[in-house]
Amino acid sequence: MVKVTPAPSSDYTLKASSDDQYSSCLCANERKTFKWILTPSVLGVLNITVSAEAEASQTVCDNEIVSVPERGRIDTVTQSLRVNAEGIEKTNSHSWLLCPKWQNLLEEVDLEFPKNMIEGSGKAAVSVIGDILGRALRNLDGLLQMPYGCGEQNIAVLSPNIYILQYLENTEQLTSAIRERATGFLKSGGCK
Repeated sequence: MVKVTPAPSSDYTLKASSDDQYSSCLCANERKTFKWILTPSVLGVLNITVSAEAEASQTVCDNEIVSVPERGRIDTVTQSLRVNAEGIEKTNSHSWLLCPKWQNLLEEVDLEFPKNMIEGSGKAAVSVIGDILGRALRNLDGLLQMPYGCGEQNIAVLSPNIYILQYLENTEQLTSAIRERATGFLKSGGCK
């Protein structure tokens, strides 16, 4: 005889399903499904823990008297469940260009969430980048290309390589590996 019990939690409530029976005979190599109706009370990842325990009983299971093993009488399983807010996700982004000119600068920002937002689902992130081209030019060296072809085709590929090199050098982001790769492309470009 096996009795199944969920661990209590303040993150969710469990309501018994219609059959409402959480003890059952279970013989070797058999399986049984127990159901509850789970209602989460918070957003995010919930850990749900359920224990199954062999218990003494006067019931006869499959024409055999119920036995309780000395070892392995209880098994506990914890399963994660992600709870997302219902509705449509909305993202607002605001950008400012601040020129401190070697002085301290303070910029105040008011964050307003929509009035019909689901409680606990709001998030805010701040990113400060000290480069006017900022995020757009991260991993700029990935745009470097080996030129193939002749004439106009090579110029169309060689020109961006030169501009990328100049930009990375002027912003002190140029590494020796990127310089070698770019100059190698520039030297290799041309008609073959």
